[in-house]
Amino acid sequence: MIQSTKKFPTIISIINYPYTYFLAGLGCIIVILLAVVAIISVGGLIDNGFWEYLANKPGHFLALLLITFVSAGASYFTAAYLFKAKRDNKYSIVVNEEGAFIFCPNGKISEQFLYSELYSSKEQFDSDIGLVLNIKYNLTRLTVYKNDGYGESKMHTVNFQREYYVIKNRFELYRHFLTGVQIFRPDLKIQYSALLHFQLLKDPNS
Repeated sequence: MIQSTKKFPTIISIINYPYTYFLAGLGCIIVILLAVVAIISVGGLIDNGFWEYLANKPGHFLALLLITFVSAGASYFTAAYLFKAKRDNKYSIVVNEEGAFIFCPNGKISEQFLYSELYSSKEQFDSDIGLVLNIKYNLTRLTVYKNDGYGESKMHTVNFQREYYVIKNRFELYRHFLTGVQIFRPDLKIQYSALLHFQLLKDPNS
């Protein structure tokens, strides 16, 4: 168990702008490539004569027309998604002695996980705080139990990584939140694999 020897510090999320813009750049390249495919397809329809092409090679015409619509649509929706994600997802995360808070771009709290509001699992042998880890896709989540508003505990997901913006200190935020659970809610049981992953207990194999 981690003992609190001084005031519990506050950790704030840090956006990894270089990596974020690198991924956004890849998305823009995809948008451009899809748009180029659509333009080339339209050019092919025009160069061959629209109605003549339809009459002489209906199969090729329909295939080219389908490629045009699919690539143009994919380019548009990908671009719209990138712009919307950039505008709406510049959130910030704060972990302090009260819990974890996720703030919207307008400064309002979109989600909060207060230590005082966490519940125990309904199942006797389940952990109260769990870890969901997908190394292949670099996905990390925590699962906790909170009041659902009707007096019942319900599982919720603590997710410190949203779309578009990449959080540089995501590992530290999760670790700090779990440290807070250990200090302020020692009655809750944290999954053993979560403690190992976030280096909150000594690995017996090390």
